[in-house]
Amino acid sequence: MIGPAHRNARYRKLLALWSAHPIWASIMQETSSKTVSVTFDRLGLSSVCKVAAALANALNLGDCVVLAGPLAAGKTTFVQALARALGETDPITSPTFTLAHFYSRGRLPLLHVDAYRLENVHDFTDLALDDFYDTHVTAIEWGEKFSSALPPAYRVELTPDGDKTRRLTLSAPGEEYIGLNSVVGVLQG
Repeated sequence: MIGPAHRNARYRKLLALWSAHPIWASIMQETSSKTVSVTFDRLGLSSVCKVAAALANALNLGDCVVLAGPLAAGKTTFVQALARALGETDPITSPTFTLAHFYSRGRLPLLHVDAYRLENVHDFTDLALDDFYDTHVTAIEWGEKFSSALPPAYRVELTPDGDKTRRLTLSAPGEEYIGLNSVVGVLQG
């Protein structure tokens, strides 16, 4: 287990890496003791998918990814790329009307939830999806409405910032920030 002192040292090293490289000029970093956030501006669809794939490589069983953004911002596309990077071979579709889809052909099983039609935390918790958090990677579209009922999670916010580009903000809880290093590095090349 990694103690707080070791986490803080890795955190400082990660921030030094980001701030020392000129490509990060367009990346905004927000830091606190609880989260680390990185914002990428004007990403095309292929770059959004690269970020999703890089995040997939950093995920483990029990990790949760909450996706936010307006309609048609690319949340389902992000989950599709995440699932492909996990090795899922089945078609990945939006669970808007079924609320949840389970995928198990990749290196990690994936639970994909679309909470758009749910009204409140009670509706969300009635689904009893928390029974699957420890045994799956969980991706929840519109999950920000229910953050009080979720475990600590990566947060992906997608917003259009051009005709065919997106602004993507990726946040990680303090314990998971080191995984952002590989995500950020994928856009370097």
